[in-house]
Amino acid sequence: MLYPALLRQILFCVAVIWSAEASAQAYPLRPITLVAPYAAGSGIDVMARKISAYLSPRLGQPISATTIGLCGNTCCRRLNCASE
Repeated sequence: MLYPALLRQILFCVAVIWSAEASAQAYPLRPITLVAPYAAGSGIDVMARKISAYLSPRLGQPISATTIGLCGNTCCRRLNCASE
């Protein structure tokens, strides 16, 4: 006969494994927007577009690189806070 503590541990492990499989979702669910806070054509913009081209096929979601010129990091922070 199994000891009660061992039985509880086995049941806990089974419950954890079962709940992890039930809650798994595909990620990401929506297209990704990569925001570069500098003007178009700058080095940051070029790198953002290269990164989005590199990551898009690997994640299986479209990634759009958007530039917001003369904005700085403050506007990007506001956009990230306002996004869902």
